[in-house]
Amino acid sequence: MTRGRGPAFAAAFALLCALAGPAAAEDQAEGRRQYRRGEELLKTGDYRSAADAFEAGYAAAPRPGFLLNIGNCYRKLGDLGKARQYYRRFLDDAPANHASRGEVLGYLRQIDEIEADGLAVGGASPAAVPAPPAPVPASLMLAEPAPPPAARPLVTRWWFWGLVGGALAAGAAAYVLSRGPGGPACHASLGCVRE
Repeated sequence: MTRGRGPAFAAAFALLCALAGPAAAEDQAEGRRQYRRGEELLKTGDYRSAADAFEAGYAAAPRPGFLLNIGNCYRKLGDLGKARQYYRRFLDDAPANHASRGEVLGYLRQIDEIEADGLAVGGASPAAVPAPPAPVPASLMLAEPAPPPAARPLVTRWWFWGLVGGALAAGAAAYVLSRGPGGPACHASLGCVRE
């Protein structure tokens, strides 16, 4: 291993961490901006553009609430295939205790019933589709994620003990090699026995 890689790696890691903070804040701001835009488009009844805005918001700040709003938009448009797709993604991404989980399961059952009645899922008439609820509030959608778990101490990591063992082995090898071929001189008071 070349000397200087450890400090160079640490510096690169610190730089990446420093750059990630502002980028994450910008993504959150873009997500909020797209959410507000989607809400305004819903008020005007432009569900296609609202879905596009929510999709852009999800791309910037992937929160499960965006998936729910996108599914609602496609359901209102009568595109039940896409609505189902986004509802299932919502169920996969949302926490088990999300307030809208039961509602989404009900919508999926309704979509299945419509399909079972012989209507095409991709082209069901909007009248046969229940109206979506109001958009998910931004406070539920863009809540800050839970902080990452605390870092484990170094002494509990396998690679730390590998480094310690390697350093001890290298030190022992250096000591043995530095003694030279003749061995140490005898300094015993009773004399040395040589074979």
